[in-house]
Parts: sequence; C-alpha cells; structure tokens
Amino acid sequence: MMMRYALVTGVRVLPTVPMHCSQNLHRAQPVALFLTALILENSGFITRAMNQGQIYLGQPQSALFGIRLIVGLIPGLCMLIGLVILFFFPIQGQRLREMKETILVMHAEKEAQLSKIEE
Repeated sequence: MMMRYALVTGVRVLPTVPMHCSQNLHRAQPVALFLTALILENSGFITRAMNQGQIYLGQPQSALFGIRLIVGLIPGLCMLIGLVILFFFPIQGQRLREMKETILVMHAEKEAQLSKIEE
C-alpha cells in the first residue's frame, strides 16, 4: 500500500518538481505559464484580441495540436519520467523496513504526546 501511495504521489509531483519547497512554488508556475503561452503562440492560436474581442471557434489544426500537446503529451511524458524514476528509487528491502520502523516510532511518540495533552 505504501509503495502505491508513493507511486501516485511521485507521478503527481513530477511536473512540479521545482515546487518541493514552498519557496520554489513561485519558480515553477511561471515556467509552466511561459511554456503554455509559448506553445500557443507558436502553434497559431487565435486569441480574442486578434479577433476583435470575439471568441474564435475555428482554431487552426496547429493550434489544436498545441492545446493537445499542453494538456496531453507534456503531462504524459512527465508521468512516464516519474514512473522511471520511481522504478529505480531504492525503497525496498532493509531500507523499507527501517523506514517503516521509524514511522511506527514517530506514531508512538505522537500518540504519547497526545495522551499527555488529553490528561
């Protein structure tokens, strides 16, 4: 169960790898926004401003491909990279047992602290 949770979390986090610390949150979002704007601009996406304030529903095929790239291919590649990294991540055997023991000790300590507070 723990390995599945780590797998899902790792795959969800990979596209935002620079955001592991809250301090780095402000670095990854501008990169994502910049790449999105760059892809849309280079793919020929027609904006409202280019169409006298009206939404343009007949986007060219290149713009549609750019949108598909942003919402499909790039996140998919990030997930595959995350799976490869997790496949080689060394949480097994002795290291896994040590981590589980550490977690159990931490839970016991926290429970002892809570019982003191409740008294």
